[in-house]
Amino acid sequence: MTYMLISGLVALLFGLLLLVSPKFLETIGEALNVTVVNLDSFLRHSRTTVGILFLVAAAWVLYVVLNYPGIYQLHLIWILAFVSGMLYLFHPQWLEEVSRFFNVKVFPTDKYVMDYGKMVGLLTLLAGAFILIIGLIYKL
Repeated sequence: MTYMLISGLVALLFGLLLLVSPKFLETIGEALNVTVVNLDSFLRHSRTTVGILFLVAAAWVLYVVLNYPGIYQLHLIWILAFVSGMLYLFHPQWLEEVSRFFNVKVFPTDKYVMDYGKMVGLLTLLAGAFILIIGLIYKL
C-alpha cells in the first residue's frame, strides 16, 4: 500500500501547488511540454514487426482468456490488440490518421486546468486526502 501513500502525497502536493502557485506549475508544464519520442516515424519503419507482435499478443491473451474464463476483462485487450495488429499490417497509415485526429480534436488539458486552477486544485487536494486516508487505513 506504499504506492497509495505516495500517490496521495503527490496529489496533495500538486493540489496545493495549483491553489497556491499556479504560475509555477504552468512554467514547469511549458518546460516539460516537448516531444521526447516521435512514435509515428519509428513505427512507420517497423510496421510489419509491430503488427505481428500485436497479433501474437492478441493470441496469447485470447489463450489466457479461454483457459481462465473468469477473467472476462481480458476480452477487450485481445480484441484491441488484434484490431491494432491487423491495422498495422493492412492499413499502415492508421496511426498517423489517429494521431492527426487527436492533435486536432482533443482539448488542451493544460489550458483548462489553468483556467479552472482553484477548482482543480481543490478537487486534487480532496482526491489526494482520500487516497492518503485509504492508504493509511489499509496499511494499518
